[in-house]
Amino acid sequence: MISHDRKNLMRSTTDRPLRFALLGPHNSSKSSIVSIITSNKSLGNYYPTIQNSPTLLQFQPANPKTRTLLDINAAEADFEEMGIIGGTDINLTEPILSAVKKIRSRNTSTEHVLSKTLNYYDLDYTELDDKLFPISPYSSPLNYSSVSSPFSSPFEHSFEKQKVRSNSTNRSAYTPPYTTPILLELIDTPGVEAEELIPFLERSLDSRLAKDVLRNLAEDNDGGLGRARVKPLIVGSGISDLNGSIDGYILCYSCIPETTLDSPPPSYCVTDDPQDNQPLKPLEVVKAIKSTLEEAWTEYLRYHHNWEVGKEYDIFSINHSLKTLWNKSKIAQTDPNATYLPPIVMVATHCAHELASPVLVEEGRKLAKQWSFPFIEIDCSFENWTNVEECVGLMIRESIESQRAAGQSGALKKSKAPGAVKPKVHLA
Repeated sequence: MISHDRKNLMRSTTDRPLRFALLGPHNSSKSSIVSIITSNKSLGNYYPTIQNSPTLLQFQPANPKTRTLLDINAAEADFEEMGIIGGTDINLTEPILSAVKKIRSRNTSTEHVLSKTLNYYDLDYTELDDKLFPISPYSSPLNYSSVSSPFSSPFEHSFEKQKVRSNSTNRSAYTPPYTTPILLELIDTPGVEAEELIPFLERSLDSRLAKDVLRNLAEDNDGGLGRARVKPLIVGSGISDLNGSIDGYILCYSCIPETTLDSPPPSYCVTDDPQDNQPLKPLEVVKAIKSTLEEAWTEYLRYHHNWEVGKEYDIFSINHSLKTLWNKSKIAQTDPNATYLPPIVMVATHCAHELASPVLVEEGRKLAKQWSFPFIEIDCSFENWTNVEECVGLMIRESIESQRAAGQSGALKKSKAPGAVKPKVHLA
């Protein structure tokens, strides 16, 4: 019997949150994902998001599959036992699969776990299921899913009791650990339309942008109202929610074709262009977001490279001047056209709906495989959602493994030319 140390499940291991932005077209359940994660309640009605809405929270997953995704000691057999590998609803990428396949023995010490999770969370491998499910009020500040919570509905109460009984009768060889509170910042964004995308701005103000950038929005009679719809994906000044400190993107699209765009009325004119009478598919918006993100990060890295090369330094301090010149010479050797894209998880929503299109699910899965993105099917139905917690857990694990693969912890990592030194980036 291997003994494990009891960890403090009420205390976070860091004060820096992982920042994830949810992007996607209208009616793609972005706000529902945030609501379920933060308050354990799904939105029964559709309320369109009109501006970026960041939410800071402590994430402590209760679902065994999510806890397995976050277990840095879980082997490939454990992932197969929990249905993560070999299932149809989750597709992992190479960073996670390679990390899982390398596991030969378990090291549950705090130092080892924090080194593997980049200090974002610790893991408790003690048997907590006998007394706590999933986390009791005296062990965690997040007790919304607790059986003893007075605010849980009768449906949730009976569901949790049934789940406890099933866990007690069907004990498996692998028991996923519980995590310490993981600091997250989920940024809900307005629905994206392809014609309103601006990749990158050096400043957060767009009052002096040319008309060829703003297009018809520059001629709106309502002034700032129309221009407010244009949301850049990256703001170089760092004062926006969507800046260079994003740790990952959750790219959502709906599997119900009717939720994306209303079909246009029939045309009275005969046209040879078949696209005029066809509504834009949700995956076309996803492709536009992906290409715009690549362009945004390319422009942002070029902007930041030029800023580091051209910035002033203290000429009266010899030591500081020599150090600055050395750093600037290393930065000048880096490739100004280096590209980097934060981890992206592709999410297909409304998968359990009766009007869901299997073709859209499979096309999204093929795109995710082509782009080397993780893929997950979720459903945010009212009081009957599935795979929502797993979606956030997958984003956390993908972000951490990508940072470890890049060899640098932090939000921003750059590709570099052969023999070049990777510069560090600090944003305000």
